[in-house]
Amino acid sequence: MPGSPKKQRPTSVNMTERGSVKVYFQDGSFKSCKCTKDTTIEELWEIMSEKLSFSVKTAINFFIWGCERDLELLLYSDTRMEELKTAWPLHMREWSNSAKKQHKKLSNDFRLVYRPTAIVPIKVERSVRDPEAVHLFFLEAVNNVVKSNYPCDVQTAVELGGLQAQAVLGDRNQALHKRGYLGREVSRFVPKHLFASKKTEEWEELIFAKHESCRGQEKMITKMLYLQLVRQWTYYGSVFHTATFTPSSQTFYSQEFSGGIALGVNWFGLHIIDPVLMKIISVEFKNIVKLSSTNLLFGFTERQLDKTQPPKEWIFRTKAGHLINDLIHDWFAEIKATDNWVELTRKQQKSQVYSPQIGGTPGPSRAYPGAATGHQADNRFGMDTVEAALLQIETGVPYPQQPGANVHHHRQTNHHREDDTPPPYNPEYRGSHGRV
Repeated sequence: MPGSPKKQRPTSVNMTERGSVKVYFQDGSFKSCKCTKDTTIEELWEIMSEKLSFSVKTAINFFIWGCERDLELLLYSDTRMEELKTAWPLHMREWSNSAKKQHKKLSNDFRLVYRPTAIVPIKVERSVRDPEAVHLFFLEAVNNVVKSNYPCDVQTAVELGGLQAQAVLGDRNQALHKRGYLGREVSRFVPKHLFASKKTEEWEELIFAKHESCRGQEKMITKMLYLQLVRQWTYYGSVFHTATFTPSSQTFYSQEFSGGIALGVNWFGLHIIDPVLMKIISVEFKNIVKLSSTNLLFGFTERQLDKTQPPKEWIFRTKAGHLINDLIHDWFAEIKATDNWVELTRKQQKSQVYSPQIGGTPGPSRAYPGAATGHQADNRFGMDTVEAALLQIETGVPYPQQPGANVHHHRQTNHHREDDTPPPYNPEYRGSHGRV
């Protein structure tokens, strides 16, 4: 399609052999940056930010990600380019649900991508007015819509596709922008979960009809309109990881989800998204009682609105469990630093009276927003039920061999935590920017 971004496949050749590396954007375009094998990811971010003429205030909303198949990882600030070549295959083996083969070097599919960082509060994003920064937020939104991380119906998809066409192509030229112009590239305008519902030509006609209605709109205004629409969704701005729901019990005729789902985390909380069924379950942070993760699973306990009902246990099979757990903690740190919300919730908790749903004494208090002073626990082994369930699914052993053994793992995280407690706020913490 004429006017489409310049796209090239990266290669597994040493990235710095020629003294430069390609850093991509979400539309496949890229900029080449001079670097050496000792250049760090943070230095590469500074080079890219300078190329885009970003102020420091604008640049801190973006960082360098490593992306390959289902793994999109915010990289550590101090990682050197030479280290990345050996570290990334290990990351794929540890956290990717699709990595079946063990690679010792970078795959041809690996890319460095300059995009919004993991934690950008929505009010901060809305305050950004730099045209290039707005463009990057726009590309991020388009990417999530097309991947079906932001599931929508056909009518909304057509509206977004038309706005995208106006933003990318400008005013419609009816002699040029007609059936057959987009061709196979139409998939870059249509959500994945809806694409098969219509023929390519039908999608083109619908998108160009909306495109025509946008005539006269400046590209910047069109991008803002696109963002205005998707920012209404509670799950906007989430970082997503693929997973499979693991129910405690279900039959073929009563499955809660269609299969693979996306787990998203943003300022609001945690989102379970099944685009095939158009099913979205969003759980606010204040209603998350407990978090647990292992190398293969992620689980959390949700407080029910009906206080007479026991908390609901959610368990998902994913190798990115620790990453999800860490990201939630990072949001806790951000919220505490900006709104002091965690401290307010803790004060509220002290006034709550514990009423156990399962026999036994209250378990230790967690520092999560909204966590009850005593949470639902299986006190036979001092273990929360979600942790016991995780162990049972992963190992086949109903409960741990050692009484009192908790599921706490050292995680690859900004804070190098070894427990479930959100880290204290550090004014030098860069969690809302890059991993340090």
